[in-house]
Amino acid sequence: MSAEYHNRMFHSAEHRIMRLLDEGSKNFEKLLTNTWGIYPDRLLSIMEGLESDELVKKVNGCWELTQRNKPSPISKKIKDRSLYLSDECFLEANNKMDKFKKEMPEPHPHNFDWRFSNEGLQSIVRYILTYHSDNDNVCIIAAPSIFVYLNFIDYFNKIILIERSHKMIEKINDIFPGHWGIKQHDLQYPMDNTIPKPFSCIIADPPWYQDYYELFLSRAKDLVKPGGLIHLALFPPFAKKSALRERTAIFSFAQNNGIDLIELKSGLLRYDTPQFEGKILKAGKSPSVKSEMWRRGDLATFYVSNQTGRDIIIQVEEGFWSEFISGKKTIKLRHKEKIMSYESPKIKNVIDGDPYFPSVSRKHPLRGKIDLWTSGNQAYKVEGSYVIQVMLKGIIDNKSMDKIFIDIKEEFDIDLERIKKECVHSYDKLNEILKREIKYE
Repeated sequence: MSAEYHNRMFHSAEHRIMRLLDEGSKNFEKLLTNTWGIYPDRLLSIMEGLESDELVKKVNGCWELTQRNKPSPISKKIKDRSLYLSDECFLEANNKMDKFKKEMPEPHPHNFDWRFSNEGLQSIVRYILTYHSDNDNVCIIAAPSIFVYLNFIDYFNKIILIERSHKMIEKINDIFPGHWGIKQHDLQYPMDNTIPKPFSCIIADPPWYQDYYELFLSRAKDLVKPGGLIHLALFPPFAKKSALRERTAIFSFAQNNGIDLIELKSGLLRYDTPQFEGKILKAGKSPSVKSEMWRRGDLATFYVSNQTGRDIIIQVEEGFWSEFISGKKTIKLRHKEKIMSYESPKIKNVIDGDPYFPSVSRKHPLRGKIDLWTSGNQAYKVEGSYVIQVMLKGIIDNKSMDKIFIDIKEEFDIDLERIKKECVHSYDKLNEILKREIKYE
């Protein structure tokens, strides 16, 4: 191992010790137990160095931070974890979560939206609370169900959610009106100043592809404080043909960027099977199985010794997507250009003879052709996406065809007779798609 790596790990141990003393004074045995397998003589050497630098002092056999290193006074004492890990607490949270899930829009394949089961959420909370006190600032990335569940548990004092979907943000705002920590943001773009970093704890659930993991780790490192932890949902070793190779590449990327793996919990995460995947499974040759038997993931915990994130655009997707909600159904529409312009609309199946897409894999050769996509996994390629956007919004808002065509005229300054001639077929096609989606429900 390089001298640079050994130096980083030495300072990482210092950060971990200071982080533990943030919670309160601790004796040698307590520090040794919670410093991830450090040798006793090395721990003693570090403590002597910290004392020499006047960063810590020893009082009645316990070390504590010196006055200049103590955190600012907090309004609450550290909470008793056991109260928040009780069966009664989880039962109440599960009941609230069941109600929340019924109010949510259906998961959508474009969002890679596999949601945690209640059992999975309970496992995550039990694990996270072994590492963090209630005064840790927590940031949840692309895992809204964890954000909601942790708010129901009500252990942490400060939690924020960073989520790409506007519609999901709207629904969560309905549940927690006035919550300061609900932020809509696409991680492909640098963080803005409204996100109150740094955080002691990052919990993230990326789509199960290597480039997304590199994106999420880069942004998480920009958000986490030195000595903080990143808890990352990770696909298991046989989730896909390239899983083992991609996992190795992800761990290498993390280490090369000062993000060190300290624990890997196999099979801890449990997901519900979304409707779009359930339909594909039923159409295949697989026997009927419950999602909790096989739809699982690992949880990787990383330690960050310094904060130097990448404040740049990191593109992992093509185009720009609009999102629409009709009842519990989600419809997504891709625009290939940012500038709105009129183009005669056309809607065609991606799969000849079948409106439904036969896969949930990002690597399917026809996935990149999808422009109009429903949560029921209907998939279409389109022309004139901005015109289709006006029509789709109008249909969802229960406007008449004539009123929708007038909206198109006003939006694009196009002759009304031309609109009637060129748009009527796509208008009928959109109605057909929405009716099929409701029937599928």
